[in-house]
Amino acid sequence: MSKPILFFDFDGVIVHSMDMWLKMAQRDYPALTAQDFINNSMGNVHEEFAKYAELHGHKVTSIREHQDQNDLEIRNGLLKQRMVTGIDVAIREVQEKFQLFIVTSGRKAPVKAYLEQQNLLDAFEDVYASDDDISKYKKIQMIFERTGCVSDRCLFITDTLGDLREAARANVAGIGVSWGLHDKVDLRKGDPIAMVDSVEELVGVIQKHFS
Repeated sequence: MSKPILFFDFDGVIVHSMDMWLKMAQRDYPALTAQDFINNSMGNVHEEFAKYAELHGHKVTSIREHQDQNDLEIRNGLLKQRMVTGIDVAIREVQEKFQLFIVTSGRKAPVKAYLEQQNLLDAFEDVYASDDDISKYKKIQMIFERTGCVSDRCLFITDTLGDLREAARANVAGIGVSWGLHDKVDLRKGDPIAMVDSVEELVGVIQKHFS
């Protein structure tokens, strides 16, 4: 039997990059507030921002288009962002007993560049990004097809309600981390199996779930 799978969200879970993304979004959407930014991650972030752009008549109509137009800036900006303290240790601690995948709304190349810079790229089987699909549900299905793993042998680790909802659609349990974009009140709406406030707690919750 193959190892269980841990799906890691990237932004907000592994790297403190939300301020960078907010500033870039506000450049294209001047009326966008921090709360708008938070609200757009309550569902599929690509779909929610498309609705926002259409509503406000902006030229950039999707996150993927924004990513295409700003690829080099995103890569260079991301490489300057601070990694979540201790997440590298946690990833190495769970690496041997689990298959690790990044499932992100970002582009594959900048994410891989950041992981390589942090000496973490080899810890992950692969990165599934907006290059593959804008739906995290569909990306999870791709990983199921690739690995043959079933949903009850997986966990999704994220900082957003939207991710928890997409994971639930795939019958994958989620863990909410409180150091990212959404607060505990919003994360609990996605019925995570646990909420964690520290990286140290995260490893224990993962191990307990599969014990």
